[in-house]
Amino acid sequence: MFGDVYNNRSHSLPDSPAGGEPSPLLTRLLIPGEQDAEDGSGSAARTTTRDGHGEPPPSSSGADIDIRRSPAGVESESSRRPLLGGGDSPRGVDPASRPLHRDAPLPSTSSTDRIYAFDPWTKVPVILRRRPSHDHDDDDDDDRARPPRVLVLRWCWLPEDPSWWVAFCYLVGSVGFATGALASCFERVVDSPHAYLALEVTPYVLGGCAFLAASVLLVFTSYEARYGEPGRADRRRVATRHAFLGHAGREWQLRAAVGEARGVVGSVGVHAPVTDADRSEMHTLTAAMAEARALWLANDSWTRRRRALELVGSLVMLLGVCLYKVMVFTMLARALLGDERIGGWSERKENWLMFYPCVVGSVAFVASSYVLWCAANRSWRPPWFPSSTSTWIAYLSLVGSWCWVLGSARVSRGFGERTAKWVPGSAPGWPIPFFGFFVGSLLFTAQSLLMVHEIAENEEENARGRGAADAEVGDVRAGGRNRR
Repeated sequence: MFGDVYNNRSHSLPDSPAGGEPSPLLTRLLIPGEQDAEDGSGSAARTTTRDGHGEPPPSSSGADIDIRRSPAGVESESSRRPLLGGGDSPRGVDPASRPLHRDAPLPSTSSTDRIYAFDPWTKVPVILRRRPSHDHDDDDDDDRARPPRVLVLRWCWLPEDPSWWVAFCYLVGSVGFATGALASCFERVVDSPHAYLALEVTPYVLGGCAFLAASVLLVFTSYEARYGEPGRADRRRVATRHAFLGHAGREWQLRAAVGEARGVVGSVGVHAPVTDADRSEMHTLTAAMAEARALWLANDSWTRRRRALELVGSLVMLLGVCLYKVMVFTMLARALLGDERIGGWSERKENWLMFYPCVVGSVAFVASSYVLWCAANRSWRPPWFPSSTSTWIAYLSLVGSWCWVLGSARVSRGFGERTAKWVPGSAPGWPIPFFGFFVGSLLFTAQSLLMVHEIAENEEENARGRGAADAEVGDVRAGGRNRR
């Protein structure tokens, strides 16, 4: 429903005040059906259509607004061609200049059989999963008949996008921890002070610093990102704020979620309108956005809940990363200075500086990954098997966090001696860091690559949408000049 408001700029109406120019907006809003609907099911919805200049298109009945009965979520016209780049193209906010601004959800031409969402890790609109429907059994049979598609990972460089830096820093941190964990499995590395510092401690330190930067950026993007509101990035002063998880005080407040704006929506425009047509377009688009946000918020309880979950999950993950830094920098201090220069080493210091931070940090990773997994699936009980790239990202983070819980376990002397005999040249207790930190870091590496892949796909779709919009506007203008 939300995509309809921002992606209907390609229609030309015969009675448009701009003549041969394309109608800037054709809103099609779904009004929830009343309980006394004609079919008696209460699931009918009314489709309201109006053109981009605030005037409704003419109808046979002479009414000002054409309202047609249709099943919930089904549009009455199927000939429109939505753009993938959002409704503020070609006139509006440039995504390159507003990296935290995200377009509206993907076009809803198939909104009856797909569920759209935003990835809590990358903050991009994604197709979450197909909505179960008996009307699309033939399509499902066709999908099962097709051979499985091989995923080809995409790569992109977007240094202006903080979400890209989140993925890149997680990738560097995962590679660093995987290198250090693998080195800790070899007896030659553990017994040599120089090899221990160079091959195990240094990768841990570099990877830990990268994880810290990624976690801070994830908190920043989770707080700053606003979904589905083109042109709203500069209108913070008119947005209301609500208490965060019921806490009072300005320090526990978040900016309003979609549909919660209560200020003068059009008071701070993206650009100053220079013609009557532009001014009419701006006011009509503003009114349509306000109505759509209100309807979306009323029918989507996860709008505000998802934003809170993203912020909670990122903060808990930052806590876990900071606890891991205690362990990592303790290892660095012991390797560089020695136990004598740091006041000696004891079992109490081993527990409070190495073991407890590692265990609590791993548990924090599991908790934050589960929260973000729920946010990615928009459900408190997510399906056990991922269904899309965004759910795979959250799923890999959760499984990798459980692996790190295994890696934080303490190895007894008897278990270490037995495992050292299994593989010649291996360190005592090597299965714990191998199946814990090494395998978990590999899963985090795959998660980071999927994050970059998802950002690259979204950037390609936005580029295609902007190109299609520019080409369409150019064709219409060329046609108008030819007619004149």
